[in-house]
Amino acid sequence: MSGRGYDEFIQEYGTRFQWDMPLMHKYIDWNNLFCDIKTYWNTEAVRHWREKVLKQFIFNLPNMKNPMPLFHAFIQSDIFYLPQIISLVEIPPLACELRCEIWPEWYTITSSKEFAGPRIVQQKK
Repeated sequence: MSGRGYDEFIQEYGTRFQWDMPLMHKYIDWNNLFCDIKTYWNTEAVRHWREKVLKQFIFNLPNMKNPMPLFHAFIQSDIFYLPQIISLVEIPPLACELRCEIWPEWYTITSSKEFAGPRIVQQKK
């Protein structure tokens, strides 16, 4: 696009930064969440979430007489990575909702719904 054409486009529609901002914020949230999931893929929290998703998927398959062997085979194999797991679940509208589902102990509900990081839980004596 020539300089003049670009200037006319910007006058008509504004800068890309202005009209892309709401989508960019959501993209950054989802990108950060997927990076966290990949980083903590073998931790207990993500493993538990993975198992929950696979159980829902397998137990909803039609005509499965004994779904447990299939579930155990899937859990012990490396065929299900993040893209495959995500394709099995209905994605919530906000990344923070899925983050809360995976790491509920790390999430605090605030007015801004921000990810607070790990909280120190006092143990009862």
